[in-house]
Amino acid sequence: MVMRWLGAVAIVVVAVTALAVRSGAEEAATRAATGPGAADQDWPCWRGPRRDNLPAVKAVVEDFAQLKKAWEVKGLCVGKNSGTWSSVVVVGDKLLTMGREEKQDTLVCLDARTGKQLWKQSYDTAGGDVQYGNGPRATPTVDGDKVYTFGCYGQVACWQLADGKPVWMKDVTELGGKRPLWGHSSSPLVRGGNVIVQVGGKAMAMALDKKTGAQVWAAPAGDAGYAAPMIAQVGSTPVLVVFAATAIVGLDPEKGTKLWSTPWRTAVGMNCTTPIQIGQRLLVSSSNYGEKTGGTGLFELSDKGLKEVWTTLKYGAGHNDPVVKDGLLYAYSGYSLDDKGTLVCADFETGAIKWASKEAGGPGTLLDVGKRILALNNRGKMMLLEASGEGFKQVTELQGIKGYPVWSTPVVARGRLYLRWADTVVCYEGIGE
Repeated sequence: MVMRWLGAVAIVVVAVTALAVRSGAEEAATRAATGPGAADQDWPCWRGPRRDNLPAVKAVVEDFAQLKKAWEVKGLCVGKNSGTWSSVVVVGDKLLTMGREEKQDTLVCLDARTGKQLWKQSYDTAGGDVQYGNGPRATPTVDGDKVYTFGCYGQVACWQLADGKPVWMKDVTELGGKRPLWGHSSSPLVRGGNVIVQVGGKAMAMALDKKTGAQVWAAPAGDAGYAAPMIAQVGSTPVLVVFAATAIVGLDPEKGTKLWSTPWRTAVGMNCTTPIQIGQRLLVSSSNYGEKTGGTGLFELSDKGLKEVWTTLKYGAGHNDPVVKDGLLYAYSGYSLDDKGTLVCADFETGAIKWASKEAGGPGTLLDVGKRILALNNRGKMMLLEASGEGFKQVTELQGIKGYPVWSTPVVARGRLYLRWADTVVCYEGIGE
C-alpha cells in the first residue's frame, strides 16, 4: 500500500529516563531480578528492552549443531541499490523490520514463529544513489501499540502495531534536517511523550510528539552522526547523549538545549556506535580507519560534561557496538568492509589490550548472550566465544546466513535467534532461554 503525506496524518516506552547508576554487583543483581522475564524476552527496540544491550537470554546452547532453522524470508530489498541495514525487533509473536522496493521504503511485520507475513506498509521516498543502498538503516522501535521508524531519507513515521495502519509521518528535511553522507541512521528513541532522532543541519537532534509528530524541540545546529541517541544518568539527572559527526554532545532531554560537548573526530564523520554507560562512565568507540582519528575512549560523567579516563587509537569499532562484560571490553576493530579486521579484548579500566585475534573472521557484530559472547562476522559466520581475558576461545560456530556484508545486529528473543542480511531474515529455534 503506497501512501503520500504532505504533513501530519491525524519507541515498549523504554525505561531510559534513568539508566541506573550501578556497580558491577548492582548490575548483576538487576539482571537477576529483572530478566529475562516475560517482557524482557521481547526485543522491542535497538539494544533491547531496557535499551542497554543486556541479554534477553540467560544462556545459549554450547553446540550450534543443535539449532533448528525454523524459517527464512527473502525479498526484503527489491530493485536497484535497495540495500537495507535495519535490524529486527520482536514483540510477542510479531517481528518487524524495514525493507526497500524501488523508490519506496517498506515496514514489514512477520509472524516471529513462522515467518509468515502479517502485514506490510510502504511509503514513497526521494530518489537517489546513497552508497551501500537507499534503504533504511535505523531499526524500528515498538512503544505499546505503536511502531516508530526512521528512513534513510529522513521520514520519521508512526504506525499501528496491530495492522500497520499509518498514524503520522514527518520528513525531517522539511524541518531543516540534513541527511549525512550514508543516510539517516539513528534508531528512534522514545522517551516519555517524545520520539528523538539525530537530524543534522539546523538541528543536531530533534524531538517529535509521539502521538502527533509535531516538533517538540530542536537542538542547536550541527552535523548528524549515525548513532542512536541514548539516555545517560548523571547522578540524579538524565542527559540525552548524541554521538554526532564531530562530537559527543549532552542535551537536556526535555528541551533539547546543549549542556556540554566533547570533540570526537572520526574519518568522514563515521560515529556510528551507541555510547555505553557503566556506572558514572561513558564508553565511546568509532572507526580508526584511514586517519589518526576515531578509536575508543572512556570518560567520567559529571554535570559539567566528560572527563577523559583513557583514549586509544589502537582499536575502534566501525558500526558495531562493543560489549562490556566482567570488566572487559570486546569490540570488532577495523573498517567494516575489510576482511582483515580484528576482534579485540581490552581492560575496561585502562583500555589496554588483553588479546587480539583475526580468528573471528574480520569485522562484524557482537551480542552479549549471558555467559558467552555471540560474534557474527560480515560473511555471516556465527561463533560462540568464551568471555575471557586469556585469549580467543571459540566454543562452536555455524554459517548462520549467506550474504555480504552482514552488518545488521543479531537478535535473541523468546528463545529464538534472528539474523538479518539486507534482503533476508533467518530464524533459528533452540538458542536458549
